[in-house]
Amino acid sequence: MKYAVALRAEPNVLRPVKYLNPADLAPQSASDRLGSAEEFLRMGKAEIQRGRREFHLETIREGAEKVFHALVEATNARLLKYGSVPPPQHREVLILLEGIDPDLHDAYEETFSRLHILTYYQGVVDMEKIEACVGRVEEAIGRVRRYVRGR
Repeated sequence: MKYAVALRAEPNVLRPVKYLNPADLAPQSASDRLGSAEEFLRMGKAEIQRGRREFHLETIREGAEKVFHALVEATNARLLKYGSVPPPQHREVLILLEGIDPDLHDAYEETFSRLHILTYYQGVVDMEKIEACVGRVEEAIGRVRRYVRGR
């Protein structure tokens, strides 16, 4: 346990302090991850729509990144439900998905390339391709939802 000086109590007295670890705040269960995925998808789609209305490319790019993150969270839910710990690297996720869920693998690979790399990082905004990719993410999240909930 780490120690820090107490600011209000007795001066110069060390008291144990528990620091928050960001991983402690992350969704832990498959259901929590799925809920997070659905929220990121909702926010991402709204940002993309707002960016289109306002002709603001950065907003579209931010929305695209949120949609990609929605698929990352859904993939984590799928892996947790399968009994696997989600790997920290995208490449490792793709390798794992190849043997577990080829459809999710393909959606992840396309979304990583189109929304994460091309749109978000490189600023290539092709609305037709972005919307097609968003549709594919919605379908993938729907499949993961059925898997996680056992339907």
